[in-house]
Amino acid sequence: MKYRIGASVVDTERAAKSWPERRDFNGKNFVGRSSCDQWTYETLYRSRRGRYYIVREIHREGAAPDVQFVSLKEAVRWLALNEYPYPHDLGKFVELMSE
Repeated sequence: MKYRIGASVVDTERAAKSWPERRDFNGKNFVGRSSCDQWTYETLYRSRRGRYYIVREIHREGAAPDVQFVSLKEAVRWLALNEYPYPHDLGKFVELMSE
């Protein structure tokens, strides 16, 4: 899927890597760890040029996807929250983000 972010166009099908948001069951519904919502699904992507962006698909009538670039620090935070291993290009930010 292609999305416009400012002056850039990103294509999720051509992304170098993607990570879907993990979902946890709260006893009633599956809720996204990052979105904290049962109706919103986030996926983190790394473009072929090494930029990270998040696509938020909102499953409510009339809602359009929200797509935005995120900083490297934000990508580390997102991956940590969703319990994914860090790609090598984010290594220098891992120590800054963990306590």
